[in-house]
Amino acid sequence: MVLLVIALLLAVAAVALVVFVRGRPHRHEDPATPPPEPAAAANQAQTEEVTCPPARTPRTALARLNIAEEMTADLRPLGGARLRIVGTAHVVPHSKRKTVGGDAYMLVREPKNQHDLNAVAVYDATRKVGYLARAKAASYAPQLDRIGAKGYRVAGEPPVDSMKLWVVLPPIAALRAYPTVERGGPTNKV
Repeated sequence: MVLLVIALLLAVAAVALVVFVRGRPHRHEDPATPPPEPAAAANQAQTEEVTCPPARTPRTALARLNIAEEMTADLRPLGGARLRIVGTAHVVPHSKRKTVGGDAYMLVREPKNQHDLNAVAVYDATRKVGYLARAKAASYAPQLDRIGAKGYRVAGEPPVDSMKLWVVLPPIAALRAYPTVERGGPTNKV
């Protein structure tokens, strides 16, 4: 009888723990704030080399961000590595995850972000879908700032079998060689 009561108490405690962990509210309920950073090692493990397909970011993203098209830089020809977009759960409801994303994204620097001064937001055609991981943003932000565009067009992959969204980022070396927008560097004129 005592063993039965102990087993029942353990089962109730296990169920309560699972409900608590899954049902606890996120610290970042506000969609305008970035998510907590994932482990840098996990981000590096999720990259793989891909080539950029020709793609267009619809003009609705530019209009919503209030970015003039001549102030964007097209980084898609630089190729790069596939990287997971983080924080999508904080800005896109689970039920709409498969409706966002696409084969092109817009990177927008958020230097006034209160959680990360190097924050780089990722937009699809209609809305913010997440951020670059904190470790990647720290290495990309100085180069994006040097180029001087308001938005950066990059390739991506829409969700297929999972809820994960992927962006194709050019190598840092290619960004270092990329001319600045003020010096008449390549801008996107699609």
